[in-house]
Amino acid sequence: MNGLPIKNRMALALKALMSPFDKESAQQAYGLLNNVLTTTRGSIPDRSTAELLNSFNTSPWVRACAGRVADAMAAVQWKLYVARKPTGQIRSDIRHIQKAHGAERRKLIKALDRTGELDEVPTHLFLDMMAEGNPYFTGRDVRWLASIWHDLIGDVFFIKERNAMKATSALWPVPPHWVAETPTPSAPFFRMARGAWQQMVPATEVLWIQNPNPVDPYGRGTGLGKAIDDEIALDEYAAKHSAAFFKNSARPDLIVMPEAGSQFSDADQARFQQFWNEQLQGFWRGFKPLFVKTPIKVQTLEQNFRNMQMKELRDQERDTIMQTWGIPPELFGVVTSSNRSTIDMAPFIMATYVLVPRLERLRDTFQYKLLPEYDQNIILDYVSPVPEDRIFKQSVMQGKPEAFYANEFRALAGMPPVDELEDVLMSVGSAAPAPMPQGEGGQAEKMVGELDDDEAKQLDRLLLKMAKVR
Repeated sequence: MNGLPIKNRMALALKALMSPFDKESAQQAYGLLNNVLTTTRGSIPDRSTAELLNSFNTSPWVRACAGRVADAMAAVQWKLYVARKPTGQIRSDIRHIQKAHGAERRKLIKALDRTGELDEVPTHLFLDMMAEGNPYFTGRDVRWLASIWHDLIGDVFFIKERNAMKATSALWPVPPHWVAETPTPSAPFFRMARGAWQQMVPATEVLWIQNPNPVDPYGRGTGLGKAIDDEIALDEYAAKHSAAFFKNSARPDLIVMPEAGSQFSDADQARFQQFWNEQLQGFWRGFKPLFVKTPIKVQTLEQNFRNMQMKELRDQERDTIMQTWGIPPELFGVVTSSNRSTIDMAPFIMATYVLVPRLERLRDTFQYKLLPEYDQNIILDYVSPVPEDRIFKQSVMQGKPEAFYANEFRALAGMPPVDELEDVLMSVGSAAPAPMPQGEGGQAEKMVGELDDDEAKQLDRLLLKMAKVR
């Protein structure tokens, strides 16, 4: 809230303490939905919410997919910007930037940066909160939990902790199944419950990130866990059945019985069982023949996992879970149908189609529901997790090398810059040198054709290394 007049700070603090369900909006904005939203009780959690969350602890593929996404989401760095007028005053006409998404927003931010109208906010209460979290969890842990809840259940609840200025200084994550009731216009409170503990929390003090349910958009959210509930169960049952096989599952390998028309007495059965074990049981009696005088029948009991297609079943459920999450199988080492191209593109697909949509939803929630408590003129952004397309960049630089500096080629090859090559432009063969661009000091930057012997040798070594890298 640096730079805000005390009057504006008090107005924002008052706004933060007001209920979002005021009577006027309940009568006008909700319109025909009044009968739905003015009930005295909010929506309750699904009975399977806790079980779906527990699948993260019991299902290996749920943990792998949800954990991989949560780790990536928690590692993303958030940034704050403000736009300034030439006079230095903070601009307020930046709503179009706040509403823009993804690449379009970054394009507008870069345009402001080129004209010197953009300032990054290095220190802010929001950034401290995202990094430090709360006294119990770090900021990374808070975002890690939020990602898992959002993916599996579709609901994320944070209780706000406010400082002396009534600004949110910490977020406390609350599991979705602890939220017994959501607020309504007539009862703007969240009812939190865990065992005998009950607490009514005002709606203004809870940040609710929701993935809307198409069937009941004004109720609880919906996540991936419900959609793949059967697949998770099938994979778990298949694993438990395989484990039970090695634990014998209270079933013998074979049954020994008298032939039809005859029978064993209890004494005969006991003596024959003792005789059988003495003759065949033990390591040194393996493959030893058994000779008997009484006609007997031996029935073998066996499970053929090949006929049951247990492996195929588990592979199918694994693929369904990964495809529902949208995570490329190459990231888990499943390369049965992969090649070098699909392996190289896997991180790009993961970031573009899995992480970015989730980050944009989270950014919108923070931008419109949390940041106005600090300042309405702040632009929220994050460092994109989409990896650089090095192959495309390499093809462009090879097509027009004279448009790039030698150190840019070194950076592409993963090598540190060299001071002697700081102002050296690449050239094509023996072509005539391009017009000399002027440096900051007024002197023309060096072209490759004007290098001295030592610089030329150094550049030759660089090009040789780059050729080996390619």
